[in-house]
Amino acid sequence: MIDPLPLPADHAGQAWSEIERLIEEVASLSRTNVGVREFYAALTANAVRALAADAAAVWLLEGETLRLEHQTQLAQTQAVNPDRQAAHQRLLHQAMQHGKSCLLPPPAGASDPALAGMAEEPTDLINPTGHLLVLGPIQGDERPLGIVEIFQRPGASPSACRGYSEVVEVLSELAADFHNQRRLRDLREREQLWNEFDTFAQRVNSSLVLDRTAYTIVNEARRLIGCDRVSLLEVRGRSCRMLAVSGVDTLDRRANSIRTMEQLARRVVAGGEPLWTTGDAAGLPPQIETALNDYLDLVHARTLAVTPLRETFADPDSPGPPRTLGVLAAERFDDESLDDGFRLRVETVGRHSATALDNALTLQRLPLFGLLHWLGRTRWLYRLPLAALAAAALAAAIVALIVIPADFPITGRGEVAPVDKRIVFAARDGQVERLWLTALRSAEATEIDVVAGQKLLDLRDLPLEYEITRVEGERTTAQSRLVSLEKSLLHAPRNSPEAVQRFNEAAAERDELQQTVKRLADQLANLQQQQTQLTVTSPLAGRVVTWKVQELLEARPVQRGQALMTIADLAGPWVVELRIPDKHIGYLLQERARLQKLDPDSDLQLEFMLAADPGVKHRAQVIEIAPASDIPEEDDEPAVRVTAELLDRSLVAALRPGAAVIAQVHCGQRPLGYVWLHDFIETARTWLFF
Repeated sequence: MIDPLPLPADHAGQAWSEIERLIEEVASLSRTNVGVREFYAALTANAVRALAADAAAVWLLEGETLRLEHQTQLAQTQAVNPDRQAAHQRLLHQAMQHGKSCLLPPPAGASDPALAGMAEEPTDLINPTGHLLVLGPIQGDERPLGIVEIFQRPGASPSACRGYSEVVEVLSELAADFHNQRRLRDLREREQLWNEFDTFAQRVNSSLVLDRTAYTIVNEARRLIGCDRVSLLEVRGRSCRMLAVSGVDTLDRRANSIRTMEQLARRVVAGGEPLWTTGDAAGLPPQIETALNDYLDLVHARTLAVTPLRETFADPDSPGPPRTLGVLAAERFDDESLDDGFRLRVETVGRHSATALDNALTLQRLPLFGLLHWLGRTRWLYRLPLAALAAAALAAAIVALIVIPADFPITGRGEVAPVDKRIVFAARDGQVERLWLTALRSAEATEIDVVAGQKLLDLRDLPLEYEITRVEGERTTAQSRLVSLEKSLLHAPRNSPEAVQRFNEAAAERDELQQTVKRLADQLANLQQQQTQLTVTSPLAGRVVTWKVQELLEARPVQRGQALMTIADLAGPWVVELRIPDKHIGYLLQERARLQKLDPDSDLQLEFMLAADPGVKHRAQVIEIAPASDIPEEDDEPAVRVTAELLDRSLVAALRPGAAVIAQVHCGQRPLGYVWLHDFIETARTWLFF
C-alpha cells in the first residue's frame, strides 16, 4: 500500500481522490505476476488519465540504449519527430543519470514563472519538445533501470507542477518496486527449480540397478522437463539400444517407433551434437534428416530434443573427448516451442542422468554383479552361527529344496487383443483421395466404429485413370470404324472380280475390328475391376484402433500391400498373446500333453496381470501354442507365441488392444529347489554338455 499522495492546497477534493485511486491501481498491479508490457500499459494509461497529460511513455535500459517499452498517445508529441529523436534520447539519458524526478519546460518556456523557485530542477537539461516534460528515473538496487516520461501542456501553476513531479516520482517508485518483485519471483522460481533438480539427482542415483535407474530417469525427467515423453537409450559401440520409455513398463523392441528412435539416436551420436527440432529437418546432415523424417512420420512429435549423455568424470589422461554413454530424447506432441527454459531443463537433466547412467553401467558390467548385489543386501551372512549348526541348516535346506513340491510357473510377457482383428491393406498403389472416417466419427466421440463392407477410404491411381481413358478412346474409335465398315458392306457391289476382292478385304477388316473391339472391351472391364479396388472397405464390424489414422493417411501416397489401419471387434472375445522364451516352451508342452492325456478337453491355465493394473490377477486358458519360434531380433531371445482365452468376460469392457500383460503359465509341480533354480540348472547343463 503506497503512502497517501501529498496534495497541494489548491488541488483537493474529487480530482485528487481520482488520482490516488489510479495510482493505487498501478500499485496493486505492481504486486501481481503480470508481464512487463501489461504493467507499463496500465501505468502509462493511468498516468495520462490522472494528470490529464497529452502523452506518457516508459523507456527501459538495454545495455547502453533506452528502448521504448510502452507509450500512450506518444504520436501526438514531437518526441517521434526523426529530427529530434537523438536530442530526446540524450535528454532521457541525462535525466536518468540525474537520479531524481524533474520538470523541463519547452525551449520557449525556459523562463516560465511556474518553475521559479524550484531550485532542485537541473539547469543543464535541454527539452527538445514543445511540451512540459515530467521525468522520473526508475532506480534499481545497483543501477538505473529506465525512466518514466510525462508530456504535459506548458503554463501550469507552480503547485500543479509540484503535483506533477510528486505523481511521477510515485509512479517511478512503483515501477522500481515492480522490477524488484519480478526479480524476487525469478530468484524463488530458480531456487525451486534447483531444488527439483536436487531431488531428481537423489532419486536417479538411489539405485545401481540399470533397469531401475533407467526407469527412474525417464519418468522423473518427464515430470521435471514438462514434456509428453522421455526415452533413454544406451550406446553400445556404434549402435544404440532403448533402455526405457516414460509411462511404458514393457518395451516392444520390434515396434517401428523403437527401431526408428534407435536409428535416429545412432545418427545423432555419430554427429556429436544435440538435435533440437520442431519438425523442420532443413539444414540437417542427410543421414540425420532421413532418420528424423522416418521417426516423425511415425510419432508426429511437434518438438523433439535428442541429446547425447557423456561421462562427466572422464579420465584426464585418456585421449579424445569424453565417452558417450547414452542418449536422452524428450518429445512434445502439442507444443512447437523450443524456449530457453525447455533447453535448460533438458540439458540439466541430461547431466544428472549421465552420472547415474555411468554408475549403473559400470556396476552392471562387473562379473557376477547380480549375485554380488544380492549378497551385499543380505545382512544375515555377517552373523553366521557355528560351523556345525551351519552345516545342519544347510543340509536341511538342501533336503527341503529336493523334497518339498511347489507350483512351477513359467513367466511370459505379452498383450491382450481381440480375437476378431483385421489389418486393412492397400490393394493397389495410389494416393488417399478421401477418408470416410471423418464422416463416420460423431462430434462427441473420438472412436470410429464401422460395419462390415463400409467404405473407409478412396484411393486415386492416376496411371490407371489414364489407361482407362486410353482404352475407352481406342474402343470408341474401333467401334465407329466397325459401324462404318458394316454399313459399307451392306451396299458394296460384287458384280466384278475386283469388287468381290474389295468386299472380301473389307469383310476381313470387319472381322479384325470385331476382335479388336472385343479385346478392348475385356481390357476395359479388367481396368474397371482394378478401379473398384481403389475403394477400401471394412472387412468386419468393429472399431478402428489405429492411432491418429486420419493424420497418418490423409492425402498420403500408399503402396500395394501397405498396412493402412487395423479394425478390431472390441465387443467380441479377447485373448492373451504371450511370448514364452523358447528355452522354457518344453515345460508347457510336457504339461499340456499330460493334461490332455487325462482329459482331452482340458488345457493349461495361466494367471496374468495388466501392466496398467498390476494389483489384480486374472485367469485365462491356453488354446494354442505356435508350432515354430519367432526369429530373434537384436538382443531378444527366441520366443514361442502362446494364445490364451480369457475366462472372465466382465474384464472385456476395461481392456484396450495392445495392453501389456505379465503372465504365469501353470506347469504342474516340481521340487522347490528346481522351481527356484531351474534357470541355473539349465545353464549348468549347457556348460557341461556343450
